[in-house]
Amino acid sequence: MLRKIFFIKSLLLSLIILGNVFAAEITIIPLKKPVLGEAAQRAKITQGILKPKSKPSKEIDETKNVIVKKDFKKN
Repeated sequence: MLRKIFFIKSLLLSLIILGNVFAAEITIIPLKKPVLGEAAQRAKITQGILKPKSKPSKEIDETKNVIVKKDFKKN
């Protein structure tokens, strides 16, 4: 019984250690952004590609609903 518990604990410990070792090796490194030359950057600025878009306006069209009451007269 004691041997089984010791075996299970050692197995779990070894799996945890191996998992951490492999996880440390597999890291995700993002790609570097390409660097634009001055001529290419000026061309893109004149085309308006590198400029940020303008913010949307905060105007809200308010529509007013008018309720017309009709009076019906009985003869």
